[in-house]
Amino acid sequence: MSASSHKIRVFSLLIFSLYIHRVQGQSFVLKFSDDDFHSGFDNNSTNEYSDSDEFLQPESISEQDLDPGSWLPIFEQNDSALTSAGYYSGLQKILFAASEGNTMLMEEAVTELEASASIGDPHSQSLMGFVYGIGMIREKSGSKSFLQHQFAAEGGNMQSKMALAFRYIRLDMHEKAVQLYAEVAEAAVNSFLISQDFSMVEPIRIHRGTEENKNILRKFGEDFKILEYQAQIIGNPSAMYRVGMFYYFGMRGLRRDYAKAIYWFSKAVEKGELNSMVFLGDIYAPGGSAERNYTKAFECFALASEQGLYSAFNGLGYLYFNGYGVDKNYTKARECFEKVASREDPTGIYYLGMLYLKGVGVERDVKQATKYFLLAANAGLPKAIYQIAKMLHAGAELKNNLNMLKMAAAFYTLVAERGPWCSLSRWALKADVQGDVGKAFILYSRMSELGYEVAQSNAAWILDKYGERSMCIGVSGFCTAKERHDRAHSLWWRASEQGNDYAALLVGDAYYYGRGEERDFVRAAEAYMYAKCQLNAQAMFNLAYMHEYGQGLPFDLNLAKSYYDQALENEPASKLPIMLGLARLWIRRNYAHISIMVTLLLVSFTTFLHLRERRRRQVVIDPVGADVAQPLAGPLAFPGMSLMDNLLGILRVRVKRGINLAVRDVCSSDPYVVLKLGRQKLKTKVVKKNVNPKWEEDLTFTVTDPNLPLNLIVYDHDFFSKDDKMGDAEIDLKPYIEALRMELSGLPDGTIISTINPSRGNCLAEESYVRCINDRIIQNICLRLRNVERGEVEVELQWIDLPGSKGL
Repeated sequence: MSASSHKIRVFSLLIFSLYIHRVQGQSFVLKFSDDDFHSGFDNNSTNEYSDSDEFLQPESISEQDLDPGSWLPIFEQNDSALTSAGYYSGLQKILFAASEGNTMLMEEAVTELEASASIGDPHSQSLMGFVYGIGMIREKSGSKSFLQHQFAAEGGNMQSKMALAFRYIRLDMHEKAVQLYAEVAEAAVNSFLISQDFSMVEPIRIHRGTEENKNILRKFGEDFKILEYQAQIIGNPSAMYRVGMFYYFGMRGLRRDYAKAIYWFSKAVEKGELNSMVFLGDIYAPGGSAERNYTKAFECFALASEQGLYSAFNGLGYLYFNGYGVDKNYTKARECFEKVASREDPTGIYYLGMLYLKGVGVERDVKQATKYFLLAANAGLPKAIYQIAKMLHAGAELKNNLNMLKMAAAFYTLVAERGPWCSLSRWALKADVQGDVGKAFILYSRMSELGYEVAQSNAAWILDKYGERSMCIGVSGFCTAKERHDRAHSLWWRASEQGNDYAALLVGDAYYYGRGEERDFVRAAEAYMYAKCQLNAQAMFNLAYMHEYGQGLPFDLNLAKSYYDQALENEPASKLPIMLGLARLWIRRNYAHISIMVTLLLVSFTTFLHLRERRRRQVVIDPVGADVAQPLAGPLAFPGMSLMDNLLGILRVRVKRGINLAVRDVCSSDPYVVLKLGRQKLKTKVVKKNVNPKWEEDLTFTVTDPNLPLNLIVYDHDFFSKDDKMGDAEIDLKPYIEALRMELSGLPDGTIISTINPSRGNCLAEESYVRCINDRIIQNICLRLRNVERGEVEVELQWIDLPGSKGL
């Protein structure tokens, strides 16, 4: 197959645009010469790397084999051995104590683990490293934590290897870090499937800034209930496949159950669902979650490929290459991989790269292999990223190149974080949804120690949100306010180092305003610089202000102007506050003696506008000068029967909340919503200084034409100027009206009548369901705002039949 079929172009430089956000909180575009990748790897090389047999799948590797000391038995197995003294008994007690806030039981658990660690149990040593690292029941000690993790890593504990590697990265000891991350990444790769890019579920952020991510929490149980209903009652094959996926990976709080997964995949296959065929092949070929059966695997892959599912050719190629269930045939293996690679499938491209690297079925060509790996890695395939990391690692050692070593560590980290230990995130999310804050905090804290940025911000957010209710346990009982703050601050700081700009802003604000920390402008500026590296406009604005007044940074009006300009470039929507800052800066540079007078005039003008606003009439004028009616406060009254003759009914729209709306003021907005149906306009209240506002207001419209769309516009309320537009959206009412006209009654509560999927033709941010709730037909909608950089609004539609009206 020609290279052109994969859009590969040969340059003297290989440009790899895989973005890494975890090295010093910055993004990178990698540019390497051929020599950087291929040092020591010519086509005749017998280098150990090229001789490794990457296609062979180890015999039945379970999660516990890949992750010795895994927490899996606690959460997904009923094992009587857990009750005996030692590691699992101590771990079980820690989790129970965290859930119940039982400090005495926590002391008992730590004592038990300490005894087990002292006699050399590596998994108990790993937990003691965690205990010393956060200062739980035992005095916080970085040296003791490090020593315990060192012992555990030498004993084969993968989680301790990750914890040590993350510490080495923070200490700029990249040579030691890359060795550990390489071992962990290798174990992670062995957990991946053959023909598809499925690995462990990635961590989910449970908050959006200061607000809880209710979208995730709300959908946590709903999705599976809907799918299960569609699979069991309706017999939808696609739903059967997805239910199988839920059980296979233990998604959304389900207990992992391979037997149920295989059952649902098999049921879907009976109905001709192709993805299930491929997934069953992936299960039967390597074994582990089911008895290895190459014959069944081949049947599944062959049937799916015959019906046009190209990813199945990856499985067939794998079987032909290794001679599993068929005669070994490298030519057929190559043909299979070429077929799927021609569809730009990253897994097929990766396998082609492996053929060229090993010189099997084709002439060995390391450069060609590298190009295939780069293509697959740029598509996000972890196995390909792992190969790039190995090449960089080998090249860095041969050339003693520190930058290549850093990149190798970063790529290994990306793969390592997809390993079985990522299951901690599933269990943490389930605990959080179920209200078990203490258990969620312990799980996220453990993941934080392993270097997961999402877990670091989740754990810190739990401490900030729940305070005493976070069940945070310190050295001598429940955490004091200072201990909670110190833990949260440390977690936010780690997250900021890994590119979380919101965390960096919080850390900077803590130092700038002296919130729980001694006021320190220098450290505030350092934190803002981390956020600035992520192109955060607020951080740029803060840095400009600090340069302008010489707070923690040199007094430099030129640098201040540069940062204001950068903030304006990256956040044009916040033009007003930035222009005010630039105007103030201009006055300071040219007319410093009148700056005080200008400030006093601005204060006086603001006071005047505030008093005038209080005297405004009750009728509100919208930004374009038209009257906006207020929500109906009493019974509806109609001027004559001509309207009643055409009236279909009443549409009640509940405007629930906004999510991550655009910033239109200095650092926030004062949003309100205007709804328009035909010539009718209604508006919500203004929520001050909040980009995640909660309105929870009912706006009521009369409906005479069911074909009219409902338009939604979000504005930012301003005193000084015309209100700024913050985006708009359109709701097509026809699907909802059609569901109403079905005149369904007596349906079970929660029954889904219809589903509207997001598309280019609508403004939906996610699937919208028309359901029966309390014998009423309700549609919940999450709208993605248009003509704005970001923002979503949640609304709910409800129909009210009016006696005497025409009706639907």
